[in-house]
Amino acid sequence: ATVYFQVGDDQTITDVIQCPSQPAGVEYLNIFLLSKELLLRLVSECATHRLYSFRNDLLPKLHHHLKLSAYAYDGFVTRCTSVASYYDSSMALLQPEVRRDLFCPQRPIRTRDRNEPSSYYAPGSVCRNSLVADGCVIEGIVENSILFRGVRVGRGAIVRNSILMQGVTVGDGCVLDHVVLDKGAVLRDGRTIVGYEGFP
Repeated sequence: ATVYFQVGDDQTITDVIQCPSQPAGVEYLNIFLLSKELLLRLVSECATHRLYSFRNDLLPKLHHHLKLSAYAYDGFVTRCTSVASYYDSSMALLQPEVRRDLFCPQRPIRTRDRNEPSSYYAPGSVCRNSLVADGCVIEGIVENSILFRGVRVGRGAIVRNSILMQGVTVGDGCVLDHVVLDKGAVLRDGRTIVGYEGFP
């Protein structure tokens, strides 16, 4: 359920609107910046009053007791609420303008370095318009796809328009199109899995 804020001229949140029939104000992105002390106080207050949802139980009341200010973000935003929306959001990363917006040097994303070896592309393999993490072994064809760390694509395999999570193994001669494979999945030689746009 989408939440919207009504915002005053000074960027102060004046109202919280939940589940409107149409957009009303600015959309809440489920991100708050607050001090540790305030967070602990709010958690304690929620626990003593049996309030379990920040968004549903606490947020509608907070703007009456605290000064809440909105920060406008006008870059790339997406919500993943289904497999199809996860797929569409992920595939948007193949567009250079989306990657530039998300991964700009002024807002670096910090994460743990896994120190994986570089990906290996066998002679005769093909990789086009794809994001390939470290540690992959590609012996087949990969097009318009996202490969997480440690993915193996066998000889003669074709992977198109797909998302293969960490440690996936695609056997020799397999064909994948519009597929999302969870981490550690193993697809045996010669198998075919085909989804379609809008229903991976």
